[in-house]
Amino acid sequence: MKLTKGFTLIELVVVIVVLAILTVVAAPRFLSINEDADVSVVKGLKGALSSSFGIAYGKLIVDEHDVTNRVILLDPRDPEDAWCKPIAPEVQCSFAYGYPSSRGTIKSVTELGDDWNINQSGGDQKVFKIYLKKDADTTSTEGTYSDFSPLASSCYVEYIVDYTLGLELDDRIRIANKNCG
Repeated sequence: MKLTKGFTLIELVVVIVVLAILTVVAAPRFLSINEDADVSVVKGLKGALSSSFGIAYGKLIVDEHDVTNRVILLDPRDPEDAWCKPIAPEVQCSFAYGYPSSRGTIKSVTELGDDWNINQSGGDQKVFKIYLKKDADTTSTEGTYSDFSPLASSCYVEYIVDYTLGLELDDRIRIANKNCG
């Protein structure tokens, strides 16, 4: 009897078929991991915005600011208001009824880093779209925006500045895209 080493053709074909089946079943799940991660990041941002805005609202009350005013301006050069540091030191933090009403104030209150873009649109009712920058997204984080960047994630947080006191905070901050999970 002669001993031979190696695999038969049938064994090799069976292994290739099993690997092909595993690839077809597993690949779609691994391909959607980036999308799932983006959705999770945006959901986390929504929670962070709600918490940060609530803390800022409380801070305004503790500092004896009248949160029933339509517009509250804080000067970061004033030691009592130095906790709010917008984009530039000479720029004031602005609040509407105790909640942030400008890009600089949103960035200051939430301490958002350079990984995030904040686009502003709307007239009397400002709408801010806050989204995670992508590698290809070269949109500047400075200035006023009227358009939402087409390179942005398909999932973003929308924050509506309410000048009418008609919306609760939870209704002002929402994940605003049907593609989000």
